[in-house]
Amino acid sequence: CSVNMLCCSVSLHTFQDYSTICCLQIIFLLREVYRGFSARADRQVVPGGDKGLMRATAHLHLTRWDSSRPPTVDNLVLLTQEEAEEHDQLGLQHWQQEDPEFVARVEGLLNVVRQQICY
Repeated sequence: CSVNMLCCSVSLHTFQDYSTICCLQIIFLLREVYRGFSARADRQVVPGGDKGLMRATAHLHLTRWDSSRPPTVDNLVLLTQEEAEEHDQLGLQHWQQEDPEFVARVEGLLNVVRQQICY
């Protein structure tokens, strides 16, 4: 499965090795985990209004949550291009100190991914 098939929907930010990620995992992250929103965004969806993911996602990028780990399905966070660049530049340790609520929210989402896909 070619990662390039999804470039119109979401970009893989700064990855050298795509071999550990398949298209179905990317779709799962985009649709089921992040619901087409940046992990930093306030999700405001009316009840019953989030069926089928009918929003633009071209501005979103998947990047490694923890840069010391490989880009696997349980180590990817969906952010806007600007947020992804900032996250890659500053690193996870910065966010653990500056915004522990954001870190806890993303870690919770990634734990769900680990439970549903990895184990």
